[in-house]
Amino acid sequence: MRGGESTGLWVAALGGDGGEVVYEADLPGCCAHEARFAGGEFECSVCGASWQIVAETSPEVCAFGMRSAQSEQGAA
Repeated sequence: MRGGESTGLWVAALGGDGGEVVYEADLPGCCAHEARFAGGEFECSVCGASWQIVAETSPEVCAFGMRSAQSEQGAA
């Protein structure tokens, strides 16, 4: 994520249960600047907001979108 890439998800570190989740590109300007150089979490020196990177997760599989071999052949 360093070097100006804007693909990470950040969560506002509020209390212990987290907060708003945003893409790096959607962070407030002062926070976005510091996020480019943060290693995983930071506190903005301008506004004081605390942010931490969200661990990547794999998308859930939807059973309704899955096709079986029988549905590919058609029901007869």
